[in-house]
Amino acid sequence: MRRCAGDPLPVRVLGTEEARRFAAGVAAVMDDEATESPALPREIFEPL
Repeated sequence: MRRCAGDPLPVRVLGTEEARRFAAGVAAVMDDEATESPALPREIFEPL
């Protein structure tokens, strides 16, 4: 939990029941249904 508190993005650790409520009704994505992530634009790697 300490690492979550020091994270630059707001996060929180959920208990079992909270996590179940958060994910209620959401279907899991199985490996055979997953799709590739889109390619990043080439310019994203260029220095600013």
